[in-house]
Amino acid sequence: MALIDALLTHHDVDREIGDGCRALRLSRRFALSRDLDSIDRQDVDRLARLTVIWSDTRNQVVTAFQDPGGSIARRYRSQN
Repeated sequence: MALIDALLTHHDVDREIGDGCRALRLSRRFALSRDLDSIDRQDVDRLARLTVIWSDTRNQVVTAFQDPGGSIARRYRSQN
């Protein structure tokens, strides 16, 4: 849960994906270029692979998953 909270605080990628939801991510470049408070460097690497689907209508996390960088999350990363 701490990684999800950190992502919600520090994300730099915010894509609208429909149905009032957004895909939130922290780009690897952004993660490596910033001092992310007291987050362990190993956790920063895991954080850069995490995607959170956020519902604007419910103001809550719908789901979170590790993004391997392949086709699994491609639709969430693409521009609409």
